[in-house]
Amino acid sequence: MLNLKKLFSKKKNEALLPQDTPVDLRRHPRLASYDLAKLTLEGQTEWSVYDLSYSGLGVILPQPQSETWPSQIGNLVKGHLTLLNKSYQATLTLRHVQNISEGLKVGFSFIHEDPSLLLALRNVLEPLRWGATLKALPKDITADRYKGEEWSAYRGEGPTDLIVKYSSNGALDEFLLLFRHGQDYLEVTYQHGRLKTSQGQRANLDEINYSASTQMMQTQNIDQSTLAMAIWLLTGIERGVCAHHEDITQALLRELTT
Repeated sequence: MLNLKKLFSKKKNEALLPQDTPVDLRRHPRLASYDLAKLTLEGQTEWSVYDLSYSGLGVILPQPQSETWPSQIGNLVKGHLTLLNKSYQATLTLRHVQNISEGLKVGFSFIHEDPSLLLALRNVLEPLRWGATLKALPKDITADRYKGEEWSAYRGEGPTDLIVKYSSNGALDEFLLLFRHGQDYLEVTYQHGRLKTSQGQRANLDEINYSASTQMMQTQNIDQSTLAMAIWLLTGIERGVCAHHEDITQALLRELTT
């Protein structure tokens, strides 16, 4: 069993977050949402969202769709924003249109008429932010069990922890992802080909050397909202930081869509 209490070899009061971790000071961090968010406007096709925040989003309209796009700034439009496997009604204002080689780069701002969209965005943007802070932990501060080449460990703000193990043939063997959500902690583990989700109260996990395996309570069934937030967190990891996050993301997406 993966045990975060035994992950670190240094004393619990030592700072374990790399000092060069970038901090995004913008009010609404705009983080790439890859192909997991879609915008559908009334009477229009579905477009992938490339930029997302509490205040708005951006899409790129490929040719020839861009030739007929009504480009009047300030236009009010209605549609649906799909975040993974859930869709939300959205009212937006057209803010900017820019010609690029791929077509038109179009930016919208949200008109928040329904709090359900704001709540949904929080469950996307908060994990994206945690993921963006993840950094690889050097082997000299991990416990002996995790010093082997088959193990990789990452830590970010929150705190957020990701531990990954690959087998000798290169297959994903185990992983543990633990992150904060509001006053709780959420955990996704993968062992022996099985996914599990767990939840725990923040009061039980304040110390940096907590034991996730004993403090967390496993959910009776796989919690879909925890899986979704884990996917967004992995999506937020900066390119080149974690070589394994694509494999983990795919494993979670398969479970989320079944």
